Amino acid sequence: MAIPSTNYRVTLIFTEPILGSTPDPKAYTTYVAQKAIDNGKYVSDELATLADQPRGKTGFHRVGSKPVIYDYVIKGYLKEACTALRRVDGTVSKAVTAHKTKIDTLVMVEPRRIELKLRKPTYDMERPLRADTPQGPRVTLVSSTTAAEGTVMEFTVKVLGNQITETLLREWFEYGQYSGLGQWRSGGWGRFTAEVAAVQP
Repeated sequence: MAIPSTNYRVTLIFTEPILGSTPDPKAYTTYVAQKAIDNGKYVSDELATLADQPRGKTGFHRVGSKPVIYDYVIKGYLKEACTALRRVDGTVSKAVTAHKTKIDTLVMVEPRRIELKLRKPTYDMERPLRADTPQGPRVTLVSSTTAAEGTVMEFTVKVLGNQITETLLREWFEYGQYSGLGQWRSGGWGRFTAEVAAVQP
């Protein structure tokens, strides 16, 4: 007997540039990948898609010359969106319990590598990073590979069972107009509009 599920075709259209969040290969291997390996996760394919870039710069994973984002970034976004919207009266998310576990176990994103369909070439964007240290305030310039507004992502979301409804999924993706994907999203970068449509499996 097949497990009941619903497939949704999702298209994200970025209204603000999206900043890459993957560090240089040495930092990724030392910190990000090792943490994932310690937690029993398979990351060798991620290591194969790291782009060579200077230390301290963030960018995108790449397949050939094409920038990609991994499926778990979308699941992380959905958790963040639900966490925020559960605090908002009048939302469907307000009544959701154990949302992180439900997203982890009932929501599947395909494909694993989601291509960023560029409308313009990527470019480097520098920004100041301010921090309070024991020696006083410090400002450092950091750089990120950036995909321009108008970039498009298309992927499929498979939802198992009926606890996560289409209305709920639409609400989560609607939150992308306020807080999106990638580095510095708290500053308004990476915001998007979304099209969500149920499709036949």
